[in-house]
Amino acid sequence: MRDEYYQSVGNPVQIDRLPSTRPDIAHLAPDLCPITRLHVTLSFVLTAAAAVVGVYVFCGRHGVAWMEPFDLLFAWSTIIVCVGGTILIGRIPWSFSGPFLAAVGLLALNHRTSWGREVIVVSIVVGVLIFAFGRHWIAMCVTSPVSRADAESLLAHWQLQLLLFAGIAGLLVASLLWFGALLFYAALLTLPLTVLVIPHPPGLTDSRWHVILDCLNSWFTYEASPVPGLYQGLFGSPLRRHGLTLLAIVLTAIALSRWTQSPLPRVLELGRSRNAAVTQRLDFRDAGVFERMRFNGFGVALTLVISVALPIVIPMVLVVSAAFPVMLEAAARRQNATSKHPVSAILDQISLSADLTERTSIYFGRVVADGSPVLVPRKIFSEHAHALGDSGSGKTSLFLCPIIEQLARSGDCSLIVLDLKGDSLELLASLQSAAEHVRQQRGLPMPLKCFSNQADKATFAFNPMTQPFWTNFDLLTRTDILCAACGLSYGADYGASYFSSANAAILHHALKTFPEVTSFSELADAIGEVLVSAKKRDLHPEIRKAGHHRIRIPHFPGGISAEADASMACGRRHVRPARTAQTQQAGTALPTEEIKGDDGSHW
Repeated sequence: MRDEYYQSVGNPVQIDRLPSTRPDIAHLAPDLCPITRLHVTLSFVLTAAAAVVGVYVFCGRHGVAWMEPFDLLFAWSTIIVCVGGTILIGRIPWSFSGPFLAAVGLLALNHRTSWGREVIVVSIVVGVLIFAFGRHWIAMCVTSPVSRADAESLLAHWQLQLLLFAGIAGLLVASLLWFGALLFYAALLTLPLTVLVIPHPPGLTDSRWHVILDCLNSWFTYEASPVPGLYQGLFGSPLRRHGLTLLAIVLTAIALSRWTQSPLPRVLELGRSRNAAVTQRLDFRDAGVFERMRFNGFGVALTLVISVALPIVIPMVLVVSAAFPVMLEAAARRQNATSKHPVSAILDQISLSADLTERTSIYFGRVVADGSPVLVPRKIFSEHAHALGDSGSGKTSLFLCPIIEQLARSGDCSLIVLDLKGDSLELLASLQSAAEHVRQQRGLPMPLKCFSNQADKATFAFNPMTQPFWTNFDLLTRTDILCAACGLSYGADYGASYFSSANAAILHHALKTFPEVTSFSELADAIGEVLVSAKKRDLHPEIRKAGHHRIRIPHFPGGISAEADASMACGRRHVRPARTAQTQQAGTALPTEEIKGDDGSHW
């Protein structure tokens, strides 16, 4: 598939014909390729590591004093405006914009910020990160094919749990930083054990580690094109999620730098003592320069990696541990929704959508390039539609079956399906599935009637003369329909056209003489009556002879199946007209006519 499609200037997009609303359906965008995901993740990790190193080098225990007092003026004004906009407008992304996150970071870095305020800021940001992380994963799990009603109820239910978990984690962080008690140490250290203790939800086949990797991958790399039908994410672009995570990492680094019971000085002291011991041993051995660089460089690098990794690993472990119960339930819900009947769930969601354009559209699948759904208005199919493809390319399964099933599921139209090949039953199965769905979901009767012209197949007996539209046709139209259906039209050649006209003349006169005919059985009686009793001025004898045709009709109660013998067109068989209803009631016998065949035999 091509990445771009070029459109000529003379055929521009008609913007006025595009719908003014966005569909309610929301699919997930396709996952990025592994190389792109790795590139995005490594870029964020390197950015976070650089930020941590900057905090260690420039912040220290007393903070920074740049551009006083304008730094706090910018920080407080930005925070007030963003929080006020969030409260008034009700849009969460306002609180995760770049200026807001930068203002919170400057507030935490300022040397005039007390330790108490620092603790409050750190605990709030950690709690918000836990809530945002879990909320993002839940929203990812309840997109299509989960119905909108179920998605909203699940979001409301899990939102309360996330608020509770985020609040507890924030209180534990604040208590640990403020009091430094051993109890809070134990509480935070045992929190990651919930990943192992929480039971596996029923129906979830993925391992808990696979769920954690999926959550992290979605949080750092999910990005959807701004097209209708795709879930755009709770916070929009990945930059906002990266910014919130980076703020939590920076605040953790600041807390580790200022906290009196921080493990960071112990790590640095352990690295320094280890490096001194190695240096002493190297001096005793009188090691060379290369050997000293190798052993000392390893100790310094290991100490630096641990010091930088602590602010990155601690908040992420805390976030995953606190939101893990909800993450598992949401993953199980997503897997159950996608493993049963995902397309049927999507069709139900479209049919129940509040958006009129979406509700009156046919779902044709998703675009390969960006994953957006393809919705075609139903009114398009009131005209002609054409599907073109090679043999085996999926014209039936990808075009005909979806159209048939969705039109039937709407419950407001009738379908006539003609399967000229009849070598498989995909179309019939689509009709049966849609009819059963409508009966179960809406309680609407959807009769399915199958007609076949094969002698060994069961068939529905269709009688066009009992249909409501039959009386709206004139006699010539009725004659043309019956002649074509019974094979009495032989073509436009010289001889064939003559006998076709003769058949049509006899049938037209029969319908004109007996307008009350409502079945092929009665029509056969009427034709027999016409062939015997028609006047010369009404039906010429040559026409009667040329169109002398025997029609054998099995008598079904209320049903018909016509069989025409074209070899009778030349009058080779005797026609013994049956009685009509009028003659049977009167008790009179109809005369028979003897016809002489071409070989001299009498019938």
